[in-house]
Amino acid sequence: MKKCSKCGAEADESARFCPKCGNPLDEAPQPTGETPQPTGGGGRKPVQNTKMYSVLGFIPPILLILFAALSMLFFIAPVAVTPGMTILGEKIPAENSGNVYKFSELGELGVTGSAISLIIFAIILLVIAFILLVVCVNAKTRNSYFSFGNKKITVRSFLSVLGYIFVIVQFITACAMFAQISEADGGLGLIEAGAAPILILVFSLIFGVISAVCAGACVYLAKKRPELAQSVYGANAGEWLKRNKKPVIVASVIIAVVLILSIVLPVTITTVKKNKHNGTYYYYDAAADEYDRDYYIKLNGDKFTDSDGETGKVKFDGEKVTFTTEFFGIEDVAEGTIKNHVIKLGGNTFVSEKHKHEYDWETATEPTCETAGLEKGICECGKIGENREIKALGHTFNENLICSVCSKSGFTFEQNDTGYTLSGVLSGAERNEQIIIPDTYNGLSVTKIGYEAFKNCYSLTSVTIPESVTSIGGDAFEYCRSLTSVTIPESVTAIGVSVFGGCSKLESIEVAAGNANYVSQGGILYNKEKTEIVEVPQGIKGSVTISEGVTSIDSSAFEDCRSLTSVTIPASVTYIGSQAFYYCTSLASVTIPTSVTYIGSQAFYYCTSLTSISIPTSVTSIGDKAFENTAIYNNSNNWVDNVLYIDNCLIEAERDISGAYEIKSGTRLIAESAFEDCASLTSITIPDSVTEIGEEAFYYCTSLASVTIPTSVTSIGDGAFKNTAIYNNSNNWVDNVLYIDNCLIEA
Repeated sequence: MKKCSKCGAEADESARFCPKCGNPLDEAPQPTGETPQPTGGGGRKPVQNTKMYSVLGFIPPILLILFAALSMLFFIAPVAVTPGMTILGEKIPAENSGNVYKFSELGELGVTGSAISLIIFAIILLVIAFILLVVCVNAKTRNSYFSFGNKKITVRSFLSVLGYIFVIVQFITACAMFAQISEADGGLGLIEAGAAPILILVFSLIFGVISAVCAGACVYLAKKRPELAQSVYGANAGEWLKRNKKPVIVASVIIAVVLILSIVLPVTITTVKKNKHNGTYYYYDAAADEYDRDYYIKLNGDKFTDSDGETGKVKFDGEKVTFTTEFFGIEDVAEGTIKNHVIKLGGNTFVSEKHKHEYDWETATEPTCETAGLEKGICECGKIGENREIKALGHTFNENLICSVCSKSGFTFEQNDTGYTLSGVLSGAERNEQIIIPDTYNGLSVTKIGYEAFKNCYSLTSVTIPESVTSIGGDAFEYCRSLTSVTIPESVTAIGVSVFGGCSKLESIEVAAGNANYVSQGGILYNKEKTEIVEVPQGIKGSVTISEGVTSIDSSAFEDCRSLTSVTIPASVTYIGSQAFYYCTSLASVTIPTSVTYIGSQAFYYCTSLTSISIPTSVTSIGDKAFENTAIYNNSNNWVDNVLYIDNCLIEAERDISGAYEIKSGTRLIAESAFEDCASLTSITIPDSVTEIGEEAFYYCTSLASVTIPTSVTSIGDGAFKNTAIYNNSNNWVDNVLYIDNCLIEA
């Protein structure tokens, strides 16, 4: 064994260079501090003692072998279908492939792609030049290096890296171009490939072959000329190859497979193209959808035989087919078409059993605005398929709701005792942004807008109501979500319930000044005396002060007014109906006057911004879930022992409350359904401050067996103790009457 004088590594007696550091084993090591001398300027310096190298020195052969394999795969197929090429006697037609003679024909890539490809050709030539330079230039130059700051790279490594960059660009470009290739009928997906990508891949093949030669040279030099291998590929060439036998073998197998494919693939493509029409074509009666198997044409390659025993040659040119027979030296030629396994020849149709019906659709009946049309399907073989429906066109209306296609009115009318009621609109009107309602129809006045007449006209932004209208029915404009403005004319004397419900962008309802029955204040529609709220637009914003004189806020009056932030209720109001402020999610402030006596169920349901409210002592009844899902309700600090109190009113108890419960002293009112479904509640103590027990307050408290009702209670709602243990115990009933303490509950 030899020992390296520089690094101390051991090597075989036959080795001339250290396998670890590359130091010649027969030479003394260079002094550690010695600086290489310049070779003549430009920052290039000779490497006096070539270090055992290299990642870049040995990976290239393997990469280039793999690249050669991929290049050949892309190269072989398009060459096999080059127009004009004859393989095994079969000429490839031009319409089924690319064109090697015209650089501008690149399918979807066009001239720009051609220009790019030409640039790539030039780059590839440079890459080949670089490879030749690396192989051919003298060892001294190859092992010289460039300095980039503290980094050093040999000339050979620099050229190798540059070569890789060009290889990658070339390969990606070729792949991108072939991504444009469409599937050829009967071929392997090759059509309109164009000349440029084909030539790129030709150069890829050449480059790959050169790469393989380089790899072979590496192996040869490592075995036969190790001193030269050290100079060209690095001192550890032989050792590296020994450690990496498998990658080299795999690469060799890939090349072998590619070479085999280069022979098999063209034959396969030719065979597919040559035989794609083979088979027996029987005479076909489209009307009866029947085959006559006694009359046929049989195709086999470029020959045919028919049922009369005649034989000849057949030639295909796209969808054109030519049959040639020879009789005593005279050729008889018949031309027809072949498509989708259907031959049309001399007015007859022959169909292969491979044929599948595919219909071309023709319009039989044109569609109109309101009625669907029909179209019939006709197959290549002549069979007529079942008719299918063409969707009606639908009306296209102008602002007067007159269809621009059929001139039909988009309104529907019903005659009434004073003229006509506009009862609705036709399909398509919901797309109109502006609508002008006519004042007459068939010579009579349009006096009414009917129930839900414009419901779900979701694009409607404005509507003009004529002075002839005296009545607007309930829900007439319901869910016209884009409606932003409307004016009630002077003539209107009656307006139904929730006329503008769901009109979420309507911020104000205006009324003509001369109207004797209605008036608008702050965007809210009132009766003329302002004692009744007729309708609140859902898009109303900010703060609202209800007009003095209004006595009740009816059910759903402000429902879904999500931009409403505060409401001032006048002292004239005594009643707040159910769902009056339902889903007013921005409502943060409400002033309830001492005149109010009743707050309905779900009155403030889902007012998620409502953090506080004052309930005056005038209120004697609060409906169930009146404050559910408000900020008050959702704040756990407002609950005491699983019970929600607001001021001195008990609003609701959690359903899992159990055992005995004593209502907080000072409570004066128990809301409707406050303890409903509290199935584990066994006993309740009501303080003598309570005066009102709401309807169904303890409904379905099935374990409630004991309750004390003080003499202060003046009102007990219906079903307050229904289905409690007290209610279900027959011992508590006297002569079919239920008493609790001194209170008669139910008979």
